[in-house]
Amino acid sequence: MLVPHDMLAKLVKGCGSDQSIRFIGTKQETKVRYSLAGSFVDRVVPHIPVEEWPEIKVINGEPITLDDAFKVAVWEALECASIDSSRYVLNGACLDTRNKEAHYVIGTDGRHLYSANSFRFNLPEPLIIPTGKFVTWPGFMNDGPWKLRMLPAVKVDPKDKKADKSTESPPWLQIDSDHWSYVARAIDGEYPNWKQVVPTVEGKWTKVALEASAAKDMLTAIPLLPGGDTLNRTIVLEVAPDGLALKGQGAEQKDWTRILVKGARVTGKSTEVAMNRDYLLRALRFGFSEIHINDSLTPVVFSSAAKTMIVMPVRLEGPPTAPAPAKSDTAPPSTSQPETTPAAPPSAPGVENATEQRKNIMPSATSTTITPPERGNLRANNGTNAQAENEEPRSAFKTALEQIEQIKTNLRDVIGDLNDAATMLKTAEREQRASVKEIQAVRAKLREIQSVKI
Repeated sequence: MLVPHDMLAKLVKGCGSDQSIRFIGTKQETKVRYSLAGSFVDRVVPHIPVEEWPEIKVINGEPITLDDAFKVAVWEALECASIDSSRYVLNGACLDTRNKEAHYVIGTDGRHLYSANSFRFNLPEPLIIPTGKFVTWPGFMNDGPWKLRMLPAVKVDPKDKKADKSTESPPWLQIDSDHWSYVARAIDGEYPNWKQVVPTVEGKWTKVALEASAAKDMLTAIPLLPGGDTLNRTIVLEVAPDGLALKGQGAEQKDWTRILVKGARVTGKSTEVAMNRDYLLRALRFGFSEIHINDSLTPVVFSSAAKTMIVMPVRLEGPPTAPAPAKSDTAPPSTSQPETTPAAPPSAPGVENATEQRKNIMPSATSTTITPPERGNLRANNGTNAQAENEEPRSAFKTALEQIEQIKTNLRDVIGDLNDAATMLKTAEREQRASVKEIQAVRAKLREIQSVKI
């Protein structure tokens, strides 16, 4: 039988933890029976013929057993994957097997990139696991070891005019745990050559090694530092003679707020770099303990055992500005965020060997305000006159970028509305088919009555 999920969810929320629900299904109707005040109540739910359920894809082949380290890598890669529908191939975690000597789990949105290695996947080709809530659901991740099966894509040569294009099919995947089976269509496409954007860390780079206490203090201080209201949620990592410092500046703030991070060992030259604070928080929650910085224009490299994260820097052209508010006369308010300001990732699922590593701990911290320092490493000081001459073009550029981000947000809202409309149309189509069947049954009954001779 098929039971509508919305109706079932409402019934379950209204029942106690000690109550049970019984489903009763026939070819004509579907009922849900539950207890209410010591008596049983039958509730009829919309009946959907089982024939409308799509055929389940059967994926045969020898499964690949995956350990907890793979689950953690997939969870973290999916957190870093893109949510932009126009970059569909990036909307998932890639199991990259193109290098026969080393296989990787990759996730990126074009602004930061996550990679984990030390894997060996016996797959016929690279596989892109689409982003889905079920894959990262703790109940699925902690339900014993995973076993992965893959059905490769079937392609037809477009130059072959005699080829049967109906035989084409996208790649499929199946992940089995002790009690669950997840079958999904994999993302069909070639993942970009991500290695070409990974910088080579050489001796001239500055290395910052974080102790556990330093990472905890940074997790506490970063959300509290000013600058979270700016367009890129900018925060500055400053390596100075006195150690590693975090700096933030609000949209309406003239002075920089600077705090010194205790427990950070610095090796190399003094430098500083600006980045989106959400990416920095994500790297710390993922357990990265080493930060490699070259200059203000080179991507920052976070490294840990068997995994790496690359974060693009934010160029500081002038005082940070707040993003333009949404206009109420052009589009309704949206709860979605543009991809330039991703939401901080949730706490990690309960995989035993990675829980403490990614747990969000919030100790107390204090902030001190100082006079803003010279930004020699982030922007060349061309003098007051040059700054005044360039102030108006920079303002126009920032306004244009803010408008682009607003347009992207509005487009995402339109796509969500279209998906809702498509769902409503499918529901109406099912109801129409049910009504047609009922009318046909009534007509058949009338014919039988008319044929009866008195």
